[in-house]
Amino acid sequence: MRVMGVSDTNFTAVRRAGSRRSGAILLCVLACATVSMALAVIWLHAALQTRREAKRALQLRQAEWLLDAGVRRAVERARDSNDYTGESLQLLPTTSGSVASCDIRIHTDAPPEQQTATQVVNVVVRYGPAEPTTQQIQLSHTFRVADPTADVPPTESKTNES
Repeated sequence: MRVMGVSDTNFTAVRRAGSRRSGAILLCVLACATVSMALAVIWLHAALQTRREAKRALQLRQAEWLLDAGVRRAVERARDSNDYTGESLQLLPTTSGSVASCDIRIHTDAPPEQQTATQVVNVVVRYGPAEPTTQQIQLSHTFRVADPTADVPPTESKTNES
């Protein structure tokens, strides 16, 4: 059955134009989805990187606190006892699985015939995940402690008088 004024060629042209439009819309939707996925991946990567950096900064701060505690302990113990040569402390793992250790070593850097009134103290702290595949934070501090039993001449202090 033929409708007046409509030919077969016009009908096919209308159908082709409609399929071209839906193909262009499909391409636009795919492009928008691809851009959205790329933005989501970039956002997720940035969020994970920020989380790792925050965790590492927290571990560094905790290692600094542990180093400070180790230094204070070494000074106190070295001043209390002449026989104190250091110790190794192993802290219990945290809930996040991090482990910490503190090694305190005390020695005299001069030969016995040239004993000085100071001792060299070395405090080393290791802190971080227990897995051997990840990096741990290691901090160290070396300093000298005066022997309180040695006769050390008093130091002069300068005062400003106006």
